[in-house]
Amino acid sequence: LEFNSDSPCIWTKGLTRMRTPVRHGEGKFVVPDPPLLDKFASNQQIVVRYVNPKDVYPSSSDTLLPYPICPNASMRNIAGVCDPTGLVFGLMPHPEANHSKWLGATWTREEEPTDWVGEGMAVFVNGVNYVKKHL
Repeated sequence: LEFNSDSPCIWTKGLTRMRTPVRHGEGKFVVPDPPLLDKFASNQQIVVRYVNPKDVYPSSSDTLLPYPICPNASMRNIAGVCDPTGLVFGLMPHPEANHSKWLGATWTREEEPTDWVGEGMAVFVNGVNYVKKHL
């Protein structure tokens, strides 16, 4: 996944890329009126997209990527969007399924980490930090 650094989404501040399990079955992001996506893009509401992990950051594209890179043929490779305030965030992949490194698909083939916090935890840390600062 690749995150839009210009998005107002409080959940993804400071994030660039993340490996995250996909568990949404047949779900995919579609809109009834494709020009609506231009509005989302101009408002920076397209927060997360599927990208080829081999491509250099940033590499988000409107050109549909093949399976399994974009596992569900979502319009513009969209994996997540937010409302204009950045508080409401909809995401199809599951960062909670990568809250610890031992949940990652490749951890047994990598050097044993000294910090077991997984990439997905950053989404939730951002949410907690926002609440602490603004409530």
